[in-house]
Amino acid sequence: MAGLQDKSAFRAFDQMVEKIEDSERKALAAAEVNEDLEGDDLTREFGLLEGGDSDEDVEDRLLALKRDMGLLGPAEEEAPKALEAADDDEMGEVIDAEVEAIEIDVVDEEG
Repeated sequence: MAGLQDKSAFRAFDQMVEKIEDSERKALAAAEVNEDLEGDDLTREFGLLEGGDSDEDVEDRLLALKRDMGLLGPAEEEAPKALEAADDDEMGEVIDAEVEAIEIDVVDEEG
């Protein structure tokens, strides 16, 4: 009778092993299906990067990333833009208008 008990114990153990392996196979299959449906994070991120961002957006994001990593100092202000040169006629008109405004103020205060 001891032989029968040993065989049934091994049989019960083998059944438990089969159930565990079956559960593992189902879990792996579910993970593969989820990955196929959702896609992995890297693939999604590459898709976003290839999504047609403008060059300015990419440059801004690159500068922000470098700043966050400590490769750059704090945010740098843009260099002041140069003013376009005005022709002499325009400058003369502006100066004349300013002189007239000042003369009017002076006359009003005196008069």
